[in-house]
Amino acid sequence: MMQRPWRRNSSNHVCRAIVVFVAVALLGGCGGAQTSTQAPSDPPPTLDADDTAAPSSSAVAKAMEAIKNEDFAAAQQALAAIATGPTDDAQAHYYLGVALEGLGKGSEAEAQYAYALAADPKLTEAALNLSAVLLDASKAKEALEVIDAALGDSPDSPMLLANKALALSMGSDTKLTLQAYEAAVAVAPGNHSLHFEYATMLARDGNKTAALTELDVATESDDIAVLASSADAYGKLKAFGKCIAALNRALAQKSGNTGLSSEQWAQLHLQRGMCEHGAKDDDSAAKDYRAAIQLNAKLAAAHYYLGLHLAKSGDKSAAKKSLEQAVALDASGRVGAAAAKVMKRL
Repeated sequence: MMQRPWRRNSSNHVCRAIVVFVAVALLGGCGGAQTSTQAPSDPPPTLDADDTAAPSSSAVAKAMEAIKNEDFAAAQQALAAIATGPTDDAQAHYYLGVALEGLGKGSEAEAQYAYALAADPKLTEAALNLSAVLLDASKAKEALEVIDAALGDSPDSPMLLANKALALSMGSDTKLTLQAYEAAVAVAPGNHSLHFEYATMLARDGNKTAALTELDVATESDDIAVLASSADAYGKLKAFGKCIAALNRALAQKSGNTGLSSEQWAQLHLQRGMCEHGAKDDDSAAKDYRAAIQLNAKLAAAHYYLGLHLAKSGDKSAAKKSLEQAVALDASGRVGAAAAKVMKRL
């Protein structure tokens, strides 16, 4: 999956979006067509008190408060006086960039982060966010220039190193990409998301053993997004037992976690069912498919996989009903087409 770059968010925390991918593999296994659902990212490490400088002006203080409240329009208005060009107030440009990003104005934010770095080349937060904006725009070369300059002053910044790895991954030098991820996890060994990203690159390079080792570290997390994404990676590596264990850890949080919708929990049950199928535990898989349908009756893939299970177990009548439901829910999609194909063989 395509990773998102790391940046400082509106609360001045380190973060980056991570998407839970639930593979909808047609006719078995993990992989194939994918659907996605957002889940909370790893609780990010907050800045140390010393890292948050006092506001450089009353306008910056006002903007900072507005950004904490996610009132990006108010933050932009507070700093409107500097929007037209560079000044020597790095903080003002940085926070204006954060506000503009919050408003979805990436190209304007890019300019403000650049102004911030021109005023203070050692402002790591501005370099991190500028690199993220550039990576979002697929400007890997420009992002690398920003990152390498910032690493000269902050060589142990795991987020800069992670963004460097992401930028390098957009090219063809896998060795340098892996070295950057290795450096990032070395300075932030407790960051489970970084271990997942490193594992993804190792798997892409064909190093299954090392990828599994990194995924084992990643799945020490309690973060559902990291667990589900790691489970998907385990499935692609045919490590179905580890996939199931990761999803057990995620689904164990269902009773006390209100951050995910019933549709998202359904996706996780479907994902675990697919890994149970890969592990040849079809009875457990069927239970998860049914749990997914109970949570989201419109999840075509769950009906499809349940139909396959019922057909295999000899209950052709029930299988046909499940497959018909899959076709009805996804008439023009791959799941519906696969279900229709299976029905012809019943």
